[in-house]
Amino acid sequence: MHAGSRGGERRPQREVRSGARDYERGERRCALGAMSGGGGRYIVETSPVKSSESNGIVERAIQSVGAQVRVLKLAVEKRWGVLVPHKHPLIPWMVEYAGLLLNRCEVSHDGKTSYERLKGKRARTLGLEFGEAILWRTRPRTGPLGKFDTLWDDGVYLGVRGKSGEISVGTKAGVWKTRTVRRKPLEDRWGLGSVDGVLHVPWRTSETDT
Repeated sequence: MHAGSRGGERRPQREVRSGARDYERGERRCALGAMSGGGGRYIVETSPVKSSESNGIVERAIQSVGAQVRVLKLAVEKRWGVLVPHKHPLIPWMVEYAGLLLNRCEVSHDGKTSYERLKGKRARTLGLEFGEAILWRTRPRTGPLGKFDTLWDDGVYLGVRGKSGEISVGTKAGVWKTRTVRRKPLEDRWGLGSVDGVLHVPWRTSETDT
């Protein structure tokens, strides 16, 4: 970290690195936002065009996430027996879940996962497969629960929220958060109905989202 001076006052001079493709995608605002978060002077550096080696760590992470998404997509397609289009609402959930798996399950050269280095403990896993049909516990309705009412509903497992540990479940009505799920019998986990059970994306989890 370098130091810059202005009017006799020494302020930290920070470097913000950004790939050339970031500018092409309009992500320069991210760098500018980071620069506005503190005092001092900043220098924005761009990597050469078509030079992945200049952003080795970032490129390696992109490759890992991409490979994991391909694995999830192939696994779901084999289980469901259908091809999942690239624009299907399930794809963004795959990307989120791929990041979670790499964070909690990929062991580095030191024998620890990223989650273990951060938290000081191993991550707990549910043992569910992405896209699997499950039963999930809904929120209690207002008023007393009738004798024939139930708090359990059908859904599709879409992953776990990293911050809260809540489970994301997809239905035709939207995507919901819950902490309690149950697996179905093996023969009921991969019906074609699950394909139509995911209609929303992470940034719009229901029709009422704007």
